[in-house]
Amino acid sequence: MNTRHDPAETVVCPHAVQELALKPQGPPAREAEKFNARSIRRHPCQRIDRNSLAGKTTFNSRKNISMAHPWDANWEVGERLGKGGQGLTHLTTRKDSTATTAAIKTLRNNKDAQARGRMHREVASLEVLWSAGGAVPNVLDHNTHDYQDTTKELFVVMEYVPGPTLREAITENAPFSVAKATTLIRGLCNTVNLAHTFPILHRDLKPENIIDRDGAHSDLVIVDYGLAFNTENPDVTVTNETFRNRFLDLPETNTPGGNLRDPRSDITAVCAIYYYALTGHVPGQLQSGDGLPPHMRSGYSLKESLQADAPIGQLEILFNRAFSPNVDNRFQTIVEFCDRLELVTAVTHATVPEDPIAVAERASATLRHRDRTTQIQEFRQPAQQLMQTIQTYAQKYSGQLGRFALAVTQNENKLGKAIAEGLDRVHPHQLKLQLNAAHYNHLRILVLTVASQGEQCVILRQAFAREGASNKIEPASDWSELLWYDASDQSPTLDAVHRDIQAWMNQAIQDLTDHVLTQ
Repeated sequence: MNTRHDPAETVVCPHAVQELALKPQGPPAREAEKFNARSIRRHPCQRIDRNSLAGKTTFNSRKNISMAHPWDANWEVGERLGKGGQGLTHLTTRKDSTATTAAIKTLRNNKDAQARGRMHREVASLEVLWSAGGAVPNVLDHNTHDYQDTTKELFVVMEYVPGPTLREAITENAPFSVAKATTLIRGLCNTVNLAHTFPILHRDLKPENIIDRDGAHSDLVIVDYGLAFNTENPDVTVTNETFRNRFLDLPETNTPGGNLRDPRSDITAVCAIYYYALTGHVPGQLQSGDGLPPHMRSGYSLKESLQADAPIGQLEILFNRAFSPNVDNRFQTIVEFCDRLELVTAVTHATVPEDPIAVAERASATLRHRDRTTQIQEFRQPAQQLMQTIQTYAQKYSGQLGRFALAVTQNENKLGKAIAEGLDRVHPHQLKLQLNAAHYNHLRILVLTVASQGEQCVILRQAFAREGASNKIEPASDWSELLWYDASDQSPTLDAVHRDIQAWMNQAIQDLTDHVLTQ
């Protein structure tokens, strides 16, 4: 029986390749023969067509084993940045004069049709969101349009975003203040809201998938859309597929038959990241064994993490809704969550209001100095009290003047309507002193009123008379200034006014007596 093997069909084992690569090399033909025999004898791996190795594994008899990849022509792969369940991410540099530094993502298993489809959808989602202004990396190069051809290795080269992951940033700096956490989450909300308008669902939002650009805590970039789903393509989710996320385990995603296409799951994840930024604690499941949500559990609560001046009560109410096990009771849109967030955190940004009395006093002073109508209104009440004091003084003579009757009243400014130019009438009424002899029609009248100029007030006087059978009252004098006082003086001295009233009464009594006797 011929034991020689067809060179087109050979057993290739990575263990044998590695072993051979580490040993000194002999003559090419001899070493190659040893390689084939040793592979068959010691490593019973599956036989594969050697031609299928083209572009994947080549043997250099003198130096080493090298790999040819579809990105090799344009990109030099460097150190590994990270790995996930389905892919690896490395730094890479463009092989041209620009020497652009980027990040390249490849699949761990290029035969996995589901992983290839996800990478294709991720690239499509990133391209759409970046073009629309979303905070995602720019796609620089890829071949994911060949995702259905499993003979080709898929890759995507994206803009390299410097900075720690959000998990690293929060682990190092948490807990964040309410103001800082709110600023941080707003940018994330904008990108998620933009994605939902297309409509693109992320389905795996967590701090590890987000970069805090330059560690500034204000510019979050979502760098992994590996589970992205466009609701307009209903055939992308495998039946009975589930997602389990250690950061946030949701009932609708970890249960077979659950709704894996619900945008409200993304909103819940944003709320969970907000909680994580405030407390530094991973929310995990929405309910503990005793039915408590993450923010109410002992050792993980908002009260134990936030400062006393934070709006803890309102934040607890916010998370009561955010972490409801029933998705219908959670925030239904990202805009709804943002609106509630603004309402809750407005308390944090607000300062203690100034005493309204102090504000009113300051504003009143401004109006008093700059608005004449306001000034007059302020002068009016003291002027009215002043006229009442004068009225009380004059009324003490009523019934004390023998055959002469004295009436003291306040009424509208019917007499002496016009006052001197440059003066503003302050009091809406005038004080009227009316004196007459019993059984005679003769009258003597004194009218007092208050006017103002600038910050001072003046008591004005004018005399009137009615003679004989005539019913017409005529001015007996012009308006004259009787007493000036500062408007701020609530109780000016009225001696001059009292003397003038006494002098007027004396003169009026004498005039009326003369008219009666000369009739």
